Amino acid sequence: VLTDCVSLTSASGGRPDVRGAISDLTASRHSGASIYLDWKSPLEHHEVDWRAEGQSGWNTIANVWSPFHNVIMLEPQTAYEFKVRGLPPRLIDENGKPAAAAPALESSVFRAATAKLEPKRWEGLQLWPTQHIASFPDQQCYPCIDVYKGAFYVVEARQYGIYLSRLRERDFAVEWTKQLVPPVKPVSCYQGIPDTCIFQDKLWVMWNRQATGDPKYQIMDSRQLVLQYDLATGQISESLTIESTKPGCGTWEGGLTVYQGRLWMMWMEVWLNPAGRRRTQIVLRPYEDGRFTETIVFPCPSEYPYGPSINVFGDRLILLWSDLAAGEQRPDFEPLYCTFFDGKDFSPSVLIHGEGRSRYAKGAQLGDDFYCVYKCNTRYPKSGYMYHDLALTRISADARQVKTTYWVDDVKYNSSPDMIQHDGGLMAVYGKFEHAYGNPRDPALNHGSFIGRIRPDTAPSSN
Repeated sequence: VLTDCVSLTSASGGRPDVRGAISDLTASRHSGASIYLDWKSPLEHHEVDWRAEGQSGWNTIANVWSPFHNVIMLEPQTAYEFKVRGLPPRLIDENGKPAAAAPALESSVFRAATAKLEPKRWEGLQLWPTQHIASFPDQQCYPCIDVYKGAFYVVEARQYGIYLSRLRERDFAVEWTKQLVPPVKPVSCYQGIPDTCIFQDKLWVMWNRQATGDPKYQIMDSRQLVLQYDLATGQISESLTIESTKPGCGTWEGGLTVYQGRLWMMWMEVWLNPAGRRRTQIVLRPYEDGRFTETIVFPCPSEYPYGPSINVFGDRLILLWSDLAAGEQRPDFEPLYCTFFDGKDFSPSVLIHGEGRSRYAKGAQLGDDFYCVYKCNTRYPKSGYMYHDLALTRISADARQVKTTYWVDDVKYNSSPDMIQHDGGLMAVYGKFEHAYGNPRDPALNHGSFIGRIRPDTAPSSN
């Protein structure tokens, strides 16, 4: 007797088990713009359907690899319906070809409503919920913000181009969007991580360019570039390419600010050490009359400072940077530091946040204190780098007191913020993703850029 035995397995090699059901679908953490769902399931892969009550069609959130999901960008004080679908593993037959999978499992419909939009209250401040910037439907990243004559100017990277939008001050409505820097062709080039400041009625824009599509590309080929956008005429200048002061290095990430009447630029210079590891130094240079007039190298206590920003705090510059070298010794660890510079000397560096990974801090002075926002995964240990809150830290003069809260904590990948002082409060922008670097289950969803206000708590509770 000849028997043809066929064993069906999942693509990962295990036997699929689709017994059971999607059960115990519940909602918690109702905010004015989101509802957090969790459920029980025998499966790993899910989709979440949602709609406002009364609508006929469903919106689908695909590629959910957890028994929870925070549904965002909802309307306040609105009733919604949700259901969760569990997707059985893809099956492979004896010839290595896809076979029919078992039917999906689906929960019953669950109903929940969003709350009224309300700020968080912290240390005498109102931290208002943030909202999407409608310059594009999605795919923007690395936003930065400035204000000029009653309008916000937001620079974003999108699909390797750099774009500028003007937003109405009262409600953040986008008045126009224009391209500042086109994508580079024919070799694919990454362009991103911009920073801006306003000096002499011009918006100065710095950004990074890397020819990542070139097979011969190395990090030492990275360059920072700068251009000016005339806020009166709309004219865009030719770009300036910033070369390194240290021979054989690339220029990589940085920022600009106005200090003591002069425009200051700052960037990292990057190279590979003999072991093939990236190493960086931070350089500050004032720029006057079309040329750099000084070169100041920050004597950093780390050999791999990363994600630096430069701002003014009182009568000094404040440099924010994270320590990537620390992560080489301790996984999932990237402490954040600040250092003061008075134009001649640097202060000792002070630890700002020392749990988990903290990166891309930017900030502004409000009253006697300095506030900075940054991405931080402290509350999500062992999450595979997938979730990051937007942390907010208050730094007193000389960093004698440091206090931190989590402004945006919606179980997403919140990253690359910028902050300015405006109208007696603070404004911040940042990017929001569903993202996990190097994970085959990366949802790879870019929600775009978001904007929010921070106001003194003495102000009326209206956004």
